[in-house]
Amino acid sequence: VFVTRFQQPSHEVLFSDLCTISTRDGKPIFGFRVGNKRCNYIFLPEFTMTVMQRIHTVEGETYIRSTPIDISNPPLLTATFNITVPFDQESPLANIAKLISGVQPADGSSLKDYSIVVLMQGFDDVYNSTVTAYHKYSPSDVRDGKMKDVFKFVDGDATIDWDSFHKIEESKEGFVASVVLEPS
Repeated sequence: VFVTRFQQPSHEVLFSDLCTISTRDGKPIFGFRVGNKRCNYIFLPEFTMTVMQRIHTVEGETYIRSTPIDISNPPLLTATFNITVPFDQESPLANIAKLISGVQPADGSSLKDYSIVVLMQGFDDVYNSTVTAYHKYSPSDVRDGKMKDVFKFVDGDATIDWDSFHKIEESKEGFVASVVLEPS
């Protein structure tokens, strides 16, 4: 029992500090990056994403609404993976995009009412155990742009530029504005 206690999985799964709103093939997407610094295999990683919104009722009550967001899960996680989530005008992600661009959503919400929680759970092949990691994004973490490319080639071999893991390329085209103005 004593030895097992010290052999608990210690993952090195990390999430990008910033997340993005941009477009892909003309459709709005929310994106973030996840990385496995040990570069071993995490099989069947399952990501769940929830937008948490503080709601104020006309009766003066305040509560938190949790809205799950559909994510397409990769079959395997090793090194890095960019997660992108398409959304439409009915998604709470559209409200965040509107607020970032200065447009007030119909529900009267403000940026401080939102947070985005991402949870990852998968099977670690080294420890033969399930690992869990999570990250919480606030609206101040959302940027208009795309994740910076972290793959670089040295002497013909692909490597990961971990120093660029958290960096994004800010948009000059105004992706967030196009998300706000375009009908779904």
